[in-house]
Amino acid sequence: MYAVSADIVYTKNISIPFTSQAPYGNWNEPWHNACEETSIAMVDAYYRDVRSFSKAAAKQQILDIFHIKQTYIGKSLDESANTITTLINQFLSWEAVVIDNPTLKQIHDELDAGRPIIIPVMADLLKNPHFRGTFPYHVLVISGYDESTEEFITQEPGTRYGENYRYSYQTLLDANRDFDTVDITRAPKRMIFTSPDIRQNGETDGDSDGLTKNQELHYTTSLISADTDADGYTDGIEIQTNHSPLDNEKKILKSGAVVKSSDSSTVFLYKNKTLFPFANEKAFLNLGYTWSDIAHITPLLRDLQTRGDVLY
Repeated sequence: MYAVSADIVYTKNISIPFTSQAPYGNWNEPWHNACEETSIAMVDAYYRDVRSFSKAAAKQQILDIFHIKQTYIGKSLDESANTITTLINQFLSWEAVVIDNPTLKQIHDELDAGRPIIIPVMADLLKNPHFRGTFPYHVLVISGYDESTEEFITQEPGTRYGENYRYSYQTLLDANRDFDTVDITRAPKRMIFTSPDIRQNGETDGDSDGLTKNQELHYTTSLISADTDADGYTDGIEIQTNHSPLDNEKKILKSGAVVKSSDSSTVFLYKNKTLFPFANEKAFLNLGYTWSDIAHITPLLRDLQTRGDVLY
């Protein structure tokens, strides 16, 4: 029996949206090895205040995590606790830290605080009767505990029956192992503690767009795309040039558009892929335009365009 402190809550379970790693029941690749991505996706949904997964939403979220991993970290079937933590800290709106040999009290304290835990394990030691096939390394989420039965409550992506699936303290703690390509039986016991607070990794720039994680969250830009609005200019460049990284400027530059940039008072008419400057305010008004017609572009985009004759 594992000893616990006297002040522990008797039963606790965090409400985390559940999905198996094969939302539609297809256990072929990539779903057979999607436990890491699915565990991350469930915790991510929880921290984003998503309370349930449709099959379509779950599939898309898992594939999004796959995309991040393959784009920025590389292709692999299994990932260590450190790799999982790096992905979270670089590209998601919450934070994670690897804890070696966590005690039962530490685990309870995290769950009592509403912070789910991602745990890597030796799958065969779980002795889960619903598992099919072989996957020696596995990852799941601890969402709660029941002190009366000495069980962890988990979100177990390895089976469709995994919502609030229970493992005894003994079983889950004995099975806990980090990924090891040589001998997982000798791998260290590690868990990934999570938190909604960005304290240690706010200055990272996973997508290399010139904005830190804290800045991306402030501007609501994408943490996984250097060019959120897909207009050809990185989010960092657009912020530096006083333009919104959420507005695709190239959609603004349509024939007949009236535009100006933040560093100049000159207004242009865009026509036939050419910028024609208005000579002055009188010319602008006499040609039938109003101030509300003006759209804003960056100096960078302006300078890339062909210049035409002055409009009088």
